[in-house]
Amino acid sequence: MEAITSHSSCGEVREALLKSGFSETTADLFYENEVDGMSILNIKDQDLFLMLPNKIGLVRKLIVMIDERKAQIAALPSPSVVKLESSSSSSLSENEVEQEQVQEQGHAQEHQRHDTAVPNYSDRIQTLLENGRIIEDFDKFIEETAYYVLSHGDITSRRRYAEFGRHMFEQFPCIGFSGQQPWSFFCKKLSQKIRNLRWKRKKGLNGYQDFTSKKTRTELHSTVREIHMTLKQCTKLIADELRKPNVQQNRTLLKHLQKISYKDRRQDIAQAEEGAVQDILKKYPLLSDMEYIHLEFKMLVKVGDPAASWTALLVNLEKAMSMERNNEEGSYVEYEEVHALQLIVQLQSKLKTRSKGKKLPPAISVTDAPTVQLSGDSSNPPRLLVIHHQDPARPLSGFVITDRIYICKENTLLGILYDLLGCYYAWNLSFPVQYQVLGFLQSYLLKDRRKPFFKSSAYIKFQKTFESVCDESSEEYVLTKVG
Repeated sequence: MEAITSHSSCGEVREALLKSGFSETTADLFYENEVDGMSILNIKDQDLFLMLPNKIGLVRKLIVMIDERKAQIAALPSPSVVKLESSSSSSLSENEVEQEQVQEQGHAQEHQRHDTAVPNYSDRIQTLLENGRIIEDFDKFIEETAYYVLSHGDITSRRRYAEFGRHMFEQFPCIGFSGQQPWSFFCKKLSQKIRNLRWKRKKGLNGYQDFTSKKTRTELHSTVREIHMTLKQCTKLIADELRKPNVQQNRTLLKHLQKISYKDRRQDIAQAEEGAVQDILKKYPLLSDMEYIHLEFKMLVKVGDPAASWTALLVNLEKAMSMERNNEEGSYVEYEEVHALQLIVQLQSKLKTRSKGKKLPPAISVTDAPTVQLSGDSSNPPRLLVIHHQDPARPLSGFVITDRIYICKENTLLGILYDLLGCYYAWNLSFPVQYQVLGFLQSYLLKDRRKPFFKSSAYIKFQKTFESVCDESSEEYVLTKVG
């Protein structure tokens, strides 16, 4: 573990674990979960218990070794962060003031170099900072900053906090809030977190290696037995976690609980009445968040290589469309987003069927209006609105419209379509007869035949043309069998 720093890559963390005597299985688990140096130094005890269930001894060994490594890093001289100084207060003696002034003069040039340093954040925090949305996970941002400061020394004076805060604000303006200075709130939260970590480290050096309280330890030990947890227990833990503010929710825990309760939850949802989405969401509120809908969808459908399937679909779809247009000119050579979107819209029009039932809005609607008024629609099945911006440099935007509006997580057409299909799969909804295009995407994009749907005469006619094109291009579409 001595080789691990906050800058270590996932591969370096894996090698360090192997050299420390951990098995390849354990090292590979950390590598597969993309645990790098910053992550392992900041990882919570609870997350370790979730990653390594029923292995209390191994987890305790990891906790001790990680804490020892953090203590070693804290004892190293600071090469790349603000130079730290003695605590200043109004009660300092004259000798202490003189000593502080001498230290400041001796390190003036070094301060100038350190003031330009910024912490090396995790990928998620770095992305939020770059996009100006750090408020979504501000506590995690403060935590990583605090660990970085402590691992390179410490900050013990108000002036140095202000200098560091001002420099961080210049680098990342999104951390600014109203107050005496835009960075005042950041400095206050950072100071509180550093004091908390100092206290924990002090307890650890005094022999209390486990920094968790008795109450927390009890919760962690009960979590070790999650393999035996019932669906009801998992659902309760998920509901408790979702009651917390968004920035305080443990997403790792939520995703883990979602995975271990997957089989029982799907059996329960399969027995629910068709179309009873509100009852499902009331019982399983996790499925009202697009992030977890997407995860549920990935567990339901093994999509393989989505990019390859998507490209093959577009190639053969364009050929089939051209064939039925008697090989008209203007076929799309490069499948940019705009071209792909036009193909899907044409496909929807080609498969359009007449139904004696209620007339529904299109499954996939497209607009280029700069502003769109959106409202929920509980009277119709889930559908998709794609906003194609007039500026070709801007990515697509997608919204799944149900009783509420779901913002698609991806800004590619493939990702947006996955979000719409994911809602149908996660909520166990059948495709309406009018939405033949969704059935086509299920068969030839997801390559899944387990979810039955009604095929119209227009669908069957175009299917023959499309499959003949697939045969000619030697593209094999292997449909998942019910097994």
